[in-house]
Parts: sequence; structure tokens; C-alpha cells
Amino acid sequence: MYDPAPGPEDAALSDEQGQIISLAPGTIAEEYRSTILVRFYAGLGLKEIAQVTGAMEVGHTFR
Repeated sequence: MYDPAPGPEDAALSDEQGQIISLAPGTIAEEYRSTILVRFYAGLGLKEIAQVTGAMEVGHTFR
């Protein structure tokens, strides 16, 4: 019978990844850190981030 719950290895990997991600913002410069935080934690779009930080919005097209 299939058990969809994560096993001990999956849980340990998830915990380790969570720790790495939580420490990562402290390893980059403040100007970049604030941009990342408002993007992912406050949910702001690129235009709003540019307005808040005073940075230029640069458009990119991906295929």
C-alpha cells in the first residue's frame, strides 16, 4: 500500500533545505536582500519593487 506521507529521509532533506533558505538572505548585500524580501515575502511585483526601492525596472523576455 502506498503511503504519500514523506519518509524520514524526505523530512530531513526538507528541514536542511529550510535551514539553508532561511540563512541565505544574510549572505547577500542589503540592497539585494531588501529586493528579494519584498518580492517573495510581501508579494510585490517588479513595478512596485522599482517604485519602493527607487531602482529602474528592467524588462526581460524568456522563451
